[in-house]
Amino acid sequence: MLSSRLQRESSSLMAYSPSRWRAPARRILAAALLASLATGCKKDAGTAPAAPPAPDKVEWDPKSGPNDAPDWPLDVEGLSAAAQASFAKAPGLAAGAKAHLALWARLRDYPRFMGAWKAQPTEVVDAFLELATQITGPSGFWRKTVPNKWLGCEANGETEPCQKVAGMKAELAQWDPLIDKLQKLEPEQAQKFIQKNLGKMLAYVDTYVPVTDDPEGAKATPFFAKHLATALAGVL
Repeated sequence: MLSSRLQRESSSLMAYSPSRWRAPARRILAAALLASLATGCKKDAGTAPAAPPAPDKVEWDPKSGPNDAPDWPLDVEGLSAAAQASFAKAPGLAAGAKAHLALWARLRDYPRFMGAWKAQPTEVVDAFLELATQITGPSGFWRKTVPNKWLGCEANGETEPCQKVAGMKAELAQWDPLIDKLQKLEPEQAQKFIQKNLGKMLAYVDTYVPVTDDPEGAKATPFFAKHLATALAGVL
């Protein structure tokens, strides 16, 4: 009897022996560990920092041109309402490796104000600089030729036409920083400056530059039409 009882108890203990359930527990723990590692890897992959751009790649904003391009030195909002309206119509042409060709195509319409230049970014900037100096510079078309040569303001500046032209000199002088900026522009910055500011450069040409350097050319410009047409009616 005792022998049979001992045998039964021994069989019962063997049925609950740790060796019988230790292996499944190990498999459960291993599976949980693998799942934790997989979740951690996915989380790390999602927060990994982006690779830095290649050193030779220029950061680019399609709306405003190259991010490292020199800034336009003039606040257009400081101009007269008429000039602001002209610049508001300036197309958003701030991209493309051929931006200098678009500007050059427009500048070629004004040979009377420029020397011989080539359709290369640095020379196109120099051509625009020469044009701006000849048109709105201190000794340029609007600030010297029109008042002194055509209206006689140097000798008699009290007349109404001369007073009206003199009132426009403040706006014209606002373009002096642009001339200074272009004079100091490094050659390697020429293309980026045109790409970023093409629309404004074309608006400048459309607003102030006459096709010919005579009274008829002056009267055909939006600048004359908005500011001087009434005061100079019958004078030019």
